[in-house]
Amino acid sequence: MQKNLRYFFIFVVCILTLAANAKEIDIIAFNDFHGKADEGLIAQEPNPGMAKFVSSILDIEKQNPNYVVVSAGDNYQGSALSNLTHGAIISEMMRIINVQASAVGNHEFDWGQDSFKTWSKEGNFTFLAANILDTKTHHIPSWAKPYLMIKKDGVKIAFIGLATIETPYTTKRTNVSQLKFKNPATVTQYWINYLKAGKAKEGRPNIIIALTHIPSWQNLETREISGKELLNLVEHTNGLNAVITGHSHQVVCGYLHHIPIIQAGKYGQNIGKLKIDLDGENKLEQIVPEIEKIYLKKDSLTPDQQALGIYNNVQKTFKDKIGEVIGYVQNDLIHVRHHGLSPLGKWICDLVRTKFGVQVAILNGGAFRKSLFKGKITVGDIYDILPFDDYIVRFKLSGADLKKTIESGLDDGQFSGVKVDLDLNVPHGKQIRSMTLTDGTHIQADKYYDVAVSDFMWTGGNSYNFSRAKDVVETYIDIRDIIIDSFKTSLPKLNLQVDYRKST
Repeated sequence: MQKNLRYFFIFVVCILTLAANAKEIDIIAFNDFHGKADEGLIAQEPNPGMAKFVSSILDIEKQNPNYVVVSAGDNYQGSALSNLTHGAIISEMMRIINVQASAVGNHEFDWGQDSFKTWSKEGNFTFLAANILDTKTHHIPSWAKPYLMIKKDGVKIAFIGLATIETPYTTKRTNVSQLKFKNPATVTQYWINYLKAGKAKEGRPNIIIALTHIPSWQNLETREISGKELLNLVEHTNGLNAVITGHSHQVVCGYLHHIPIIQAGKYGQNIGKLKIDLDGENKLEQIVPEIEKIYLKKDSLTPDQQALGIYNNVQKTFKDKIGEVIGYVQNDLIHVRHHGLSPLGKWICDLVRTKFGVQVAILNGGAFRKSLFKGKITVGDIYDILPFDDYIVRFKLSGADLKKTIESGLDDGQFSGVKVDLDLNVPHGKQIRSMTLTDGTHIQADKYYDVAVSDFMWTGGNSYNFSRAKDVVETYIDIRDIIIDSFKTSLPKLNLQVDYRKST
């Protein structure tokens, strides 16, 4: 009896010891910040801005000394201050909040590849890109690593970096023409095996997390998580403990095949967290994904003074340029992604069409990053609406190819100069019944029409194909400049009507 009691006592002591030595590590994640250093000052733009975003991250860090901060990519491109400083203001932010690693977003390539080493050095973090290969060297680019091992309280956490395979057609293709984006699942399994075999100089990890710019979505009612690329990653790998996603600008928090998945929306409006619980022997017990909704308490947040000082200095430097008032509008010109032709998109396409004297102007919906809200309009607002340095390419395109182009972008493409008669009851790709120019002339398949598009589209962005175009002229005239000049010369037309009709 005494022997049994002794064994029981030893068992209880062991359990209590393990419980006392239990550990909790927080992975703090954000994604798609897109250079949003400015705080949104209207209800439609609940962005906290960099100073309040920094204070929110630092507050979370204070709650648990065992934390790691990571980004899922698309950190830089997307605002006037980030563009004009070539991302330097965002690198300062990354340094203050102690970012350790970042996935590579498609828009990190918008300025080519020359900035990666500078961003990494100034921001004091590592770019991770296990599935990107240089086609000349057949190795990962010199500015990135495949994984990063971080040790916290004796626990080794490995982050494997992954870019989306959509990258070649969601940035300027010429900027990634010498890179190959490999299947994330195949590459990830290679590195999982490598790490678990103890081949890394850092030793075997206790936790392996995929830090990705792979898109994900979540049904608000069923909470089901989806995404073809993500599903392929989860279903065709063995050994991942969690996946951090980005790219789709969605708030995602849950599990896919029992794997924790997180995405924190966009623009710093939310912060994602993976709460990792381990026992005293560093064995994983659970990982719980969480989302902290920063935008709901934005107005009550206190800005971080260091970040605010950096922001104010940069703002002062470019005040005369981005603060210049170029016009006023009395009504909102709204643009919402994947909701068809918008008043803002149609108006800007009108400006392009008038500027170059073409019959049709077409722009991709992703070029527009915010709506144009009523009130005074500054140069900075135009940068925020069109942050990408796209210029216009004009050419002649057959009616048949024009129809294919409009059809392929019906959910998100913006255009002007044609009216489209649709049948939404038939499959995508066959919905256009007829197209006419604004004067009522029917578009004929074998005739050629004067068309203007962005250089992003011309080079294959969003899978647009203009290989049969002729009489091509690259104007090198920036779309932003066209809009700014228009404001300076005349007020925009308001209450615009979209230039096509949907039929059922």
